[in-house]
Amino acid sequence: MIVLGVDPGTAVTGYGVVRPGDRGAFALVECGVIRTKARDPLAARLVEIYDGLREIIDRHRPQAMAVEPSSTRATCVPPSHSAMRAA
Repeated sequence: MIVLGVDPGTAVTGYGVVRPGDRGAFALVECGVIRTKARDPLAARLVEIYDGLREIIDRHRPQAMAVEPSSTRATCVPPSHSAMRAA
């Protein structure tokens, strides 16, 4: 199973793609960041993040996705809700 992990942010969104490796461990496939410009409007930054994640999903076709809750959401969303199936 290929898994995409995302650490969201409007300035820098981090991501990592892993797959099953040897002896039950995961092997890193790809990792990186999507950077947006602080001077751009929020809507444009969100489109840039969406486009970047869509490209990663199209390239690797993950079967699952985990999203790190932001610090503002961490108190509102239980950890069990931070993982979801990828489309």
